[in-house]
Amino acid sequence: MDAQQSQRTDSGHAPDEDVAPSTPDLGTGTGPGAVRLDELDLSIVHALQINPRVPWAQVGEALGIDPVTAA
Repeated sequence: MDAQQSQRTDSGHAPDEDVAPSTPDLGTGTGPGAVRLDELDLSIVHALQINPRVPWAQVGEALGIDPVTAA
């Protein structure tokens, strides 16, 4: 196996070195457009991780906020 074959992607194509990745690096949170989540945001995310289909009224009630704020 030559070097080019060993660098092929799962689709069988060689990666394009001059093309940016299709998804941003979400691990650092420091790139352009990075957003910091406050405690309320994190609480809403946590509630949705537990039950992704929960109505906003229930999220608001559980967190002590208006459902419109939760949405």
